[in-house]
Amino acid sequence: MHKFIADFRPTGHLACPSCATSVDRDDIYCGGCGDVLGAPAAVPVSVTSRDAPGPLAQGERPGDHVDFRRSSFHAPVIGVQHNYGQPGPASADSWPRLGDLRGRALGVRPVSSFWGEPDLPPYVPRDRDAELDRLVARGLREGGLVVVTGEPLSGKSATAWAALRRNADAGARLFNAHPGTEPRELPAALRGRDPAGTHVVWLDDLESHIDERGLVAGPLAQLAHEGVLVLATMRDTAYEAHRFGDLPMARALRGARTVDLTCDWSETELARLAQAEDPRLRDAVRRRGELGVTQFLAAGPELWEERRRASRPGGRADGHLLVRAAIDAARCGVTSGLSPRTWEFLINVRQMYGSGCALATPVSQEDLDWAAKPRLGVSGLLVPGPEKDTWQACGTLVADAIRCPDLPPLTPHLWGSMAWMAARYDLPERDEVSRAAREWCGSRPRRGTPSPRRSSPSCRRGPATPPRRCAGGARSRSRTSERRTCPGGTCCWSRAS
Repeated sequence: MHKFIADFRPTGHLACPSCATSVDRDDIYCGGCGDVLGAPAAVPVSVTSRDAPGPLAQGERPGDHVDFRRSSFHAPVIGVQHNYGQPGPASADSWPRLGDLRGRALGVRPVSSFWGEPDLPPYVPRDRDAELDRLVARGLREGGLVVVTGEPLSGKSATAWAALRRNADAGARLFNAHPGTEPRELPAALRGRDPAGTHVVWLDDLESHIDERGLVAGPLAQLAHEGVLVLATMRDTAYEAHRFGDLPMARALRGARTVDLTCDWSETELARLAQAEDPRLRDAVRRRGELGVTQFLAAGPELWEERRRASRPGGRADGHLLVRAAIDAARCGVTSGLSPRTWEFLINVRQMYGSGCALATPVSQEDLDWAAKPRLGVSGLLVPGPEKDTWQACGTLVADAIRCPDLPPLTPHLWGSMAWMAARYDLPERDEVSRAAREWCGSRPRRGTPSPRRSSPSCRRGPATPPRRCAGGARSRSRTSERRTCPGGTCCWSRAS
C-alpha cells in the first residue's frame, strides 16, 4: 500500500486540489472535503482490447461487467467501483405520525369480530395505567427506555399503545421497529431532526431484536441520550434472561423503567370490564373460565378459524363434530362436560346433525387430543369439563357461536336431542335445559308459517300406534300427555334412531 501511494502521489503540493484546504505532505485524505490526495488528474486513456464485444442486439442494454483482462493500457488508470447497498434510514421527521397509525400495525392482537365489529374493542383501563402514564410522559420529555413486561397474551402491546396515545400528541413521529430492523441505523435517522418535534421508537417484543453480540444495547443507550422515548414490550421470561448479569443488554436494561402486567385481572378491573358496552368484553367476564381476560380475547380468532378449517373436505371431520356438538350443548344451556358416550348418543343415535353426519366409534383419542391441544399456549378447542373424562367447548368458541351470523341456527330436533340427553344421563342441569327447550319451541311462530314440529323432517312424529317413551320416562299415546311429560316438550317427538 505504501509503495502504491508513493508511486501515484505527486510531490510538492500542500493544498487539496478540490477545496484548497491546507494539507501536510504525509496526508492521504483531505481533512476538509475527504477527497483522496495524490490521485492523478484524469488523462485520456488509450485502451486496446483484443476481445472487443460485438454489437448489441435490438433492445439489449449493456451490462455492468467490463473485462480488461486482455487489454493494453497506455496511461495511468484509476478504477472506481460503485456499490449499491440498502438505502440509509429515513429521516426521523418523515416517520409516520402517531395519529395516522393503528394498533394492529404495532402488534396489538385482534379479537373475534362479526357484523362489521371493529377488530379491536375499546380499551379497558388497567390498574397499572397511572404508573405507566407517568413513565411515558417523562420519557416523552427527557427520553429513555420504558419496557412493559408480562406473561404471553397479557395485553402488553395494547396497554403500551393506549398509554402512548393518552400522553403523546397526534403529530408525534413514531418509528415501528419490525423484527429484522437494524437498530444501529436509528441514531443516524435522528440527525438533523426538528428539535421541537416529538419522536418515539416502538419496539414490540424487544427480545426479538436482541443478539448475542449486544449490538442493540448501544443504540438503545444512544437513543435515550438523544432524548427519544423508546417504548418496548417484553415477555417476563425474556426480560429476566437478559436483565441480570454483565452482558451489554443487561447494562442497557438496568436503565429502563418497567411496568409489569399479568393475565389475572383484579376485581376493580373486572368491574370496569363488566360495564363495557362491547358484547365481546362482557363475554370475557362471563365465559372466560380458567383463562385470563386478555387470553380469552386473543385466543378467540385463532380457535374460531381452526374450528372452521377442520370442517373443510380433507380436514378433521370427527374432531370438528366433537367440537361442534360441545358448542351446541353450551348454546342449549348444558353446563356439564360431554363424554364419548354422550357424543355418540347425540351424533349417532339421535342423529342430531342428520343421517349424513356420523361419528366413528369408539371416539378416537387422536381426535380428542387434537381438539384439546392448547393453542397459543393457553387453551384448546375443548377444555376439561367439571367431571372426570368429560370435555366442554372453550368459552370463546361459545361466545363467538352465539354472535356469529353465519352459524346454522339451533333446530327443534337439536333442542330435543339436548333435552333428551340431559334427562337420559341425569345431568344436574336437566330441568333448566328442558325448560329452555320448551320455551324455545313455544316461541316459534304459529301463524303464517308452518309449525316447526310439522315442518322439520327431523321432528316429524313417527307412527302413533306403538306407545312411546319420552326422555323423562313417561309412556303415552296422547300428544297432549306426551307434551306435558317430555322434558323437551314438542321437540322430543322426533324419532330416536
